[in-house]
Formats: sequence, C-alpha cells, structure tokens
Amino acid sequence: MAITLKIPISKVNKKNPTRVYEIVKETLREDSKNAYTVMGIMVEKFGVKKSDLEGKSWRQWPKKPFSHVYLYQKIRKSLRRLEKEGRIETAKEGMSFVYWWKK
Repeated sequence: MAITLKIPISKVNKKNPTRVYEIVKETLREDSKNAYTVMGIMVEKFGVKKSDLEGKSWRQWPKKPFSHVYLYQKIRKSLRRLEKEGRIETAKEGMSFVYWWKK
C-alpha cells in the first residue's frame, strides 16, 4: 500500500461525503427558488438512486460505495448547522421537512 502525498485537484471526488456541509450549502444557495428534503439532496447532489431509498427501511439501504444512512445523517447535521447559523429556513411539508435558502 502506497502513501498518497498529493493528487491533482481535477481528480478529487468533489461529491465525497466528507464535503457534505459545503455541498448542501452550495445547493441551497444556488437554487434558492426551491426547497429540498434530505433525500432530495441525496438523489440530486450525491447521485444516490431513488430506487435504493424508496419504500425501504434504513437497514435495507446500500452500504457501498458509502453508507446511505451515514450520508443521510451528515446531510441532516449540515442542515441543522445552516439553520443555527440563520442561513436557511425549514418547514414541514406533508410527512417531510423541507429546507430552503433564506433571502
């Protein structure tokens, strides 16, 4: 196993779950005319298949290439952080909470 010292920025996976906060913030800021659910962000910005989530419990969600449960929790934490910072607003719509950028 080799140690990676540096790689070109063009090869960096920009949708990596470790950058969730930045991706969520950027998504809501750039598309301020729409509100998103957590699962909506997962599907739209992280390439998660809708069929992997619909009608399934968390235990049935795929665990590779990264855990969808982990991603869901990271997105929720990011949204809570943005809400505490006063950058986004939230409301309950049906059975889901939706989030949008404050104007």
